[in-house]
Amino acid sequence: MVSRKKDTYWHSLAKVLLEMGLKPASVAKCIKEVFPLSEVTGRHVGAYNRRLKTEGIATDRPTKPTINMNEALSISQSMVNDEDMFVYNSSVGAMKRTLKCFEMKLILEAESSEDDIDTWIGTLTQ
Repeated sequence: MVSRKKDTYWHSLAKVLLEMGLKPASVAKCIKEVFPLSEVTGRHVGAYNRRLKTEGIATDRPTKPTINMNEALSISQSMVNDEDMFVYNSSVGAMKRTLKCFEMKLILEAESSEDDIDTWIGTLTQ
């Protein structure tokens, strides 16, 4: 079976920032600034960086960053395209719907448990 590499909404931003010499932890901070509810960490960015190196895409990176963190944060906002933002918003929306369903399930279970307890107490007092 052949493994298939996939790109997510934050990969293009991470690639550009990594090419500018930023460390994975700094890139993750920039991603968090643009996509605040994402779960991307420095480890994710580091793994993506290794993937770029093994695929031969990442070559001749500067050892020192060519931009500072403030510049990286400011250009990160402008680098995100509508498609990436749509994918991010879709994934966040899916997470919110899943949590809402879980919340409803817990509420229904709690209400049915309360009814069962009330019925049981009612049988004890009779």
